[in-house]
Order: sequence, then C-alpha cells, then structure tokens
Amino acid sequence: MDILHNIFSFIITLSILVTIHEFGHFWMARKQGVKVLRFSLGFGKILWHWHDRHQTEYAISLIPLGGYIKMLDEREAPVSQDNLPFTFNRKSLWARTTIVLAGPLANFILAIFALWLMYLLGFTVLSPITGDIIDHSPAKNAGMQSNEKILSIHEKKTTSWQDVQIALAHQVGQTTPFHIVTQATQTEKQYTVTIQNWPSDITQISLLEVLGVNIWAPKPAAVIGRVLTGYPAEKSGLQAGDRITHFNEVPVNNWINMAEMISKHPNKLIKLKIIRNNQPDELQLIIAENTLDNQETVGFIGAEAQPVSWPDTHLTVLSRNPFIALKKAITDTWELTCLTTNTIFKMIGGLLSLDNLSGPIAIAQIASNSLNNGLKSFLYFLALLSISLGVINLLPIPTLDGGHLLYYALELIRGRPISEKVQIFCLRIGLVCILCVMILSIYNDLNRIW
Repeated sequence: MDILHNIFSFIITLSILVTIHEFGHFWMARKQGVKVLRFSLGFGKILWHWHDRHQTEYAISLIPLGGYIKMLDEREAPVSQDNLPFTFNRKSLWARTTIVLAGPLANFILAIFALWLMYLLGFTVLSPITGDIIDHSPAKNAGMQSNEKILSIHEKKTTSWQDVQIALAHQVGQTTPFHIVTQATQTEKQYTVTIQNWPSDITQISLLEVLGVNIWAPKPAAVIGRVLTGYPAEKSGLQAGDRITHFNEVPVNNWINMAEMISKHPNKLIKLKIIRNNQPDELQLIIAENTLDNQETVGFIGAEAQPVSWPDTHLTVLSRNPFIALKKAITDTWELTCLTTNTIFKMIGGLLSLDNLSGPIAIAQIASNSLNNGLKSFLYFLALLSISLGVINLLPIPTLDGGHLLYYALELIRGRPISEKVQIFCLRIGLVCILCVMILSIYNDLNRIW
C-alpha cells in the first residue's frame, strides 16, 4: 500500500507541476498569436481528448510522467499558406522568448500561490530557541548558549527552525565567518561563527548538527502515557498515569533521564519506585533488549510517555493576514530560488556532493509523506518542487527552456538564428546530460533505500 500511495502522490504532484508549467507556455503562445495544436498531460498513447473552438486538442496520455504542448511550427511539419502567420518559428525573437520563459515563470507563480495559501490558512511553528549546545562545535566555540532565540543568520531573518535550516544551507561550502543574532531575556547577542569543514553530503546530516545546536524541546515528566501489550512494563503491572520517581534507588528527573537508564540496562532485573493515585508503590521488572543497526544492544520496557505541550513562549503563530501572507510568500519564493540556484552551482563546483541529487523515488516518498501530514505540508512541498522545476528549466542546457533562451541570446548577438544542424547536435548532447543526471539521481534514491 505504501508503494501505491507513493506512486499516486508522485503522479498527483507531477501532474500539478507539469500542467501549470505547460499552461504558462500555452497561455503566452496564445497571447503572441501562435496556434497551439495540442496540450497533453502525459506522454504516449492518447487515452482521452477534446478540441476547443481554436481547434486545440486537449489530451490525457498513457504515461503520466510529464506533459507537453505542441505548437504550429514549419520545422516539424508542412504548414499551409493561410497558417504561416500563426507558426512559432515565424514569430519575433521577443515573442519566442516570452513563450519559452512563461513556463518556468508559471512555476514560480505557482510557488508563490502555494505558499500564500499555506500562510493564509495559518499555522504554528516552533520558535528557533536553542537547546543544548554541542561541545567543541562551531556554536560552542562562538559562545552560543542554550535558551537563546535565533533572530537572524547572516542578516536572514529566522522565525522558525525551517528558516534557520534555509539560512544555514546558504552558508554551506563557505569558510568565511558569518553572524548569528540571538535574543535571551530581552537582550540581543551577536556571535561570529566559522565552519571550516562543511559536509559535502547534506542529505544525511542535519545542518543544525554541523552548527552544534540542538532544538529546545520540553522534557516530559516520567509519567506513563501508554503501556504496550506483551512487554515488561505491562507484565510488571505498570499502568498509564504512574509516575516513576526512582530507578534502582536513583532519583528520576524526567522521562529522558529514565529512558537513558533503561537503555543502559538490557536484560537486567531492576526496581522502580512509582506514585500511583498519590500513593507510593514499588515493582520489579526485567528490561528487554533490542539490537540497533550498529549492533549496539539497548534496553527497553515497552512504555510511552504522557504527551507534553509546548509553552506559548516557544511557539510562533504565522499571520493569516492575506497581504502579510503574500509578502511572506514572495520573500520565501525568492529565498528558495536563490538557495536552489546556489545548491546547483555548488554541486557543479564540487562544494556539494552529487549524492544530494534526488530522483523520482525520493520525490514520490516525500510527496506521500507531505500528503499524509496534511494540506499545509503538501503546499510547502509543492512550492519547493515547483521552484526547483523552474530553476532547473532555466539552466542553459539544450532540450530545457534555458537552452532555447541561450539560442535566442546568441541570435540577438549574431543577428541571425543558430543553424538547425548546430541545434540538433546540441540537443543530442543535452539529452545525454539529462539522461546521466536521471540515472545518477535514481541511483542515489536506491542507495538511500538500501
């Protein structure tokens, strides 16, 4: 079922992105007086189609992995004398440029709309308040402390941990110092942080871990929330609501403290002191064991903590005001566009590993997870993927929109179009490049699964 859900999520996401992208080309082509012969969602055999009054065919095709529009063009088929004014190849350089540019632009507009709708719905995010600072880390060396709210990183405002991650991602590969501004007890502090050894593969490691900062989280009390059937906690008589006060006569401060002690005592008989219905009690149990992927053996008892709530001081409610939401959506789209562009150039320059490339399998998994997490999560993922599609399509690679824009730039400089022979040769090179990138991205996806 997970595989089917992933496939379904991938098709839904890709269909939205491709439809919007191709609609950008379609809409601008109509505006520039070019006749559109077909607007297809998917490739291959046509499963369903209809024609509008302009004789444009709208089709849904068999393979739902993209889409295309087909414009009237003398280079593809003979055109009657009456239809020559409506061909793409006979339009001005400006008209052809706007038609090609409209596809990626539509993706950026989709991203703004998705983020605007997400903020308009309103939601609460965790304020970027630091937890424990990791010893010997860049943050520790700079003097950062716990319980400080991160206000900005290198002049980029941070209202959530997501903003912090994006701001840090901009710094990946840089060895020059950058500034982090925090606030603690109404007093602002500024730290100068230097990270010399950025990891080349940021998909497997948290940027917060590289910085040396943990996210502040409330420590749940050592109170049983749920007892799992068939495990030591149930067999010993532990019940939901029991508060554990001592572990082998050692005082228990919170659930994390207790979990650490349990983890260190697999297959050991231990004694717990508890408070049940305001009455003290004692019981014994033998801790079960579990072997982790690294072959380490840890103990567990089969119990979960009572849920804890986050204090209001550690939460930020993002405004539902439509104008503020639109401003935030535009700002975020620009930030994510810059981040995506920088990431691509860093991979080309070797500052980031090509292992960071993700393919259709990873996209399907993330799409599925975002759908499961609700509309707001899916809208953010849709915006992020739409921005990536827009940026990638603008790269000056033949077969992509950016490749056509490169031809038009050369045409403007030379005063005449690039010959078809040269375009066909470059097209083959572009196809090989794209095929290599696709194979590598799929390999990365499979490697992550394995």
